[in-house]
Amino acid sequence: MTAIMLASKKRRNPKPSPKAENWVEEACRKPVAFSQVREDALIDLHIADSVASKSGRQLDGVIVASGGCTVAALAAQGKFRHMQVVDINRSQIALTMLKLWLLENGESIQRMQILGHSPMSPRMRGVFLKQIMTTLQLPQDSFGDWSEVCLIGPDHCGRYEAVFAALRKEFKINGGTIELLLKGDNYTHQALERAFARVMNQKNLVAIFGEDATANKTMPFWQHFYNQTEMVFFFRSAARNPYLFQMLAGDFPANSIYPWLNAPSKEIDTDIEFTVDNISTHIAKQPSSSLDFVHLSNTLDWLSEDAASSLLQQAGRVLRPGGTVIIRQLNSSIDIRALPNDIAWDGALSRAMLIRDRSFFYRNLHIGFKPCKSGSRS
Repeated sequence: MTAIMLASKKRRNPKPSPKAENWVEEACRKPVAFSQVREDALIDLHIADSVASKSGRQLDGVIVASGGCTVAALAAQGKFRHMQVVDINRSQIALTMLKLWLLENGESIQRMQILGHSPMSPRMRGVFLKQIMTTLQLPQDSFGDWSEVCLIGPDHCGRYEAVFAALRKEFKINGGTIELLLKGDNYTHQALERAFARVMNQKNLVAIFGEDATANKTMPFWQHFYNQTEMVFFFRSAARNPYLFQMLAGDFPANSIYPWLNAPSKEIDTDIEFTVDNISTHIAKQPSSSLDFVHLSNTLDWLSEDAASSLLQQAGRVLRPGGTVIIRQLNSSIDIRALPNDIAWDGALSRAMLIRDRSFFYRNLHIGFKPCKSGSRS
């Protein structure tokens, strides 16, 4: 595994408004935006396996680091020759490096304990984290306040996780539990709606994540998250959904965790390059037809229509024929598939994967391919 850290401008944490709630003020001080990648990596593993099988070789790809969960799942799969891991936030890069180290050197129980999903004393968690971070040459404050990191684990120290912790607290105050939601108790579902409306209001989200995060919205974000969550209870196997339980209980259901957490410990044979940069700028620097896999998650939600169109055009340029792009769309109003680009969108596959997606936050999933000369994808 190769680690290349590039210089970038220091990114300032967002500042809360003068009348922000205490938990919002605390969230704004956290250097990590997203500790857990709340996207179902089983989708990404399926697509990567399909592209690798059709090309008959290992893949070259680029992906946003975020919390490192999807990167670790893809690294464990072994389908990539070279992976460029990019993020504007150094702390997200550091967290991804930590998870890749745990993938190589720890079994599932050690990963769960160190990251904060299983019990471990703060003292012992601190001992292990300090040793790992020294090995990786990471600053001790990469994930925020050291005492908090040791107490609850790196996977619970992000700003996004602070939002969901506040949601759980508000929900509990109103008598709500996930068990009552699973039983279909109407009052509890109303309590959940009120909790979303109070915690995930526009003012709080802008204070924590900035204006860009909530631009181009189709509806208020609290309403989007509440609607998507209600659909899980109505349509999907909610009692076994790890993403639902992490949001509403801060824990995993029995025998269901994120895909990379229970992957066998293995040496990573993928050449992984870490870059601190904006993903749009980074992709624009890549040679044409040099990549098989461009993973944009919900990156386009943060962009204007012109910027999103430019990024898609660059993604099409850098893809090799038969290569794929994956985009998750959260709550933006941009018509992604209508933007000018050289990508052939697979509507049937996108719909099939969206139905299988356990992470449920995303209202749309876009999977596209760079057409081969014959016009086919393979």
